[in-house]
Order: sequence, then C-alpha cells, then structure tokens
Amino acid sequence: MEINQQDIKDTQQIVELKVVQWNKDSHGLFDYESKSVDLKQIKINQTCQIYQLKNSQFLTQIQIEKINEKIYSYTLNPFYEDTYNKMHSNNKLEQFLIVRSLKNQQNQQKGYSLQIDDVVKFGRIEYQVIQMRTEESNIIQNQTPYEQLDLISIKNSNENPIVCKICLSEDSTPDNFFTNICQCKGSCEYAHFQCLKLWIQSNQKYKSNNSMIYIQWKKNRCELCGTEYPKFLRHNNQMYSLINFDIPDCIPYIILDSIGNHNKISKNIFIIQVLNPEIEIKIGRGNQCLLRIADISVSRIHSSIKYKDKQFIISDNNSKFGTLIRLKSSLQISNEKKQFKLEELLLHLLLRK
Repeated sequence: MEINQQDIKDTQQIVELKVVQWNKDSHGLFDYESKSVDLKQIKINQTCQIYQLKNSQFLTQIQIEKINEKIYSYTLNPFYEDTYNKMHSNNKLEQFLIVRSLKNQQNQQKGYSLQIDDVVKFGRIEYQVIQMRTEESNIIQNQTPYEQLDLISIKNSNENPIVCKICLSEDSTPDNFFTNICQCKGSCEYAHFQCLKLWIQSNQKYKSNNSMIYIQWKKNRCELCGTEYPKFLRHNNQMYSLINFDIPDCIPYIILDSIGNHNKISKNIFIIQVLNPEIEIKIGRGNQCLLRIADISVSRIHSSIKYKDKQFIISDNNSKFGTLIRLKSSLQISNEKKQFKLEELLLHLLLRK
C-alpha cells in the first residue's frame, strides 16, 4: 500500500487507519470468518491519498482541513480525483460501509437507517431502495438514478401502418400506446404497452403475506433480440410501470429492487410493509427467512430489517461476506469506529486525540 501525503497539518487529533487484506482471489468479496489476513496500521495527521502498491489503484483519500484555529474537519473521500489519480486509476473501486461495524455506546450493533437510493449488498447480490414511506412523511420517494437509466422515451414514427408484434393489431389508445423499447426492427419493432406488460406479468411469480409482497420474474428480455426490458418507461412525459405491483396504502413500507448482472439469479422486487412493527424481516438463503436470496454468497440468515423509531433499520447477522452499503458521498471521520470495504481490503477508521 502506498500513501501520497499532502499539506502537513498540526492537528490535535489523528486518524487511526487499520488496513486488513484477505489473501485470496475473492471476486470482490471479503470473508469475515477467515484467519488468513494481512494487517497494517497507520496513524495519519495530514491529508493523504491511499493507493494499492501492486497496481497503483486509487483506494481512497483521507482529507484533513482546518476550519478555524481550534476546529479541523476529518473526511473520508473515496471520490477524490487529481492528475495522478486519473493516470493510474481508470477504474475506481466501489467503496462500501460495513453495517456490522456501526455500534452503540454499549458496543452492540445498532444497524443502519436505510435511505432512498441506497444500494445494499448481501454477499455479492445487490438491491436498491427505490421507494419508501415512513410515518414521518407520506411522500412516496422514487425516481432514483437506477430508475432514470430505465426510463425510455417512446420514439414517434410516421410509418404506416404500425402493427403490434404480440396481438397483430394496428389500433392504439392513450393508455395502450405503441412502444419500441428493444432492438427489433421491421414488422417486429413495435408492441402495445398493455400487451408487453401482460406478457411480462405472465412470467412473474407473485407472493404476499402480512409483512411482504414478493415479485419475481426470469423472462424480462425480448425473445427475438434479447434486449432486457426496463421496469419503467416514459411516454408523453408520464411514467408507466411494466412491473405490476400494488403500493401499500397509508402504511410504512420500503421497496427493494434487485440490480446487477447475475445470470443465475432471477430478478425480483421485495415490498416490505409494516403492519406489525414488532416483526423483524429476516434476510438470507435459508428457509426460515422471509426475504430469501438464493445465492451461495448469502448466509442462511444473513441480516434483518426492522421498522423502529420511524426508520427502516438493517442489521447484519454476523454473515460470512457481510451486509454492505455503497457509499454515495464523502463521510465525516469521528470517534465512532467505522469499517469500509474495497474489494478484498477492509479499512478501519477512528479519530483519536
């Protein structure tokens, strides 16, 4: 590991950095049960950038800034860029907060309060919070960055006639307009919105109980050209959903949407609704879990979500590969110990006098 230091600061506090490396080609995973690790400890009192020595891969920046004569700001900034960084780090590593590292004053895990747009990683499987509502606010939050990627504007066409490749009809209505959201051309280019939605719905598995609604589908690609269909599309400045699910009415809920490209894992959406705040939703690949993820990197009981103090709190259950939250912005370093993950590396950060 290499440290590029800048602007020495005479601070009253130092950042204690402990780097733990798992000595295995892990495809981006870190085994928290492994004893075969390398450990390095560093004390930092100045702004620095940290790189991997073997390939000059940028890891993160620890930034120390003077606010006034007595106050300094200590920040973890994984998004720092300079000339050296751009030359040597074309592909930045994603950095994750490790949920199990968040502790209360009794040194017990306190969990993480989920927010809209958060990407949660269970082993190698990722879900994104695309909508949520709490008692504190009745506003349904949506339009996340990942949804924005899935929004498709329907192109107008002067071709005559346009025929739906599913029902072979030339007629359309304001609610059953023609779409061309795949790569098919010619007579197979267009399909009615409702026809396409009905076809996708026929490939869905829908389950529900008092705590959760579960929607799973395997076929979400065009059978002719192989294009993956979006979950949402836009027509005449209105958003339409190709996935048929009901939003719970007037009760707290959170929606988790599977993201990423894992060919063996079916796409799914989990809608967790709070009818009984005492119920804890277990997450894992075991039969005892209400929210099941069928992947070997996910522990049998991996983590859990509970609605507490008007928040959805996720906690880790000492899982093998951890429950992680992808960092979206820089974070303040404090005297509260936190752990972060970059590929096979763990960073432990703590501010001390």
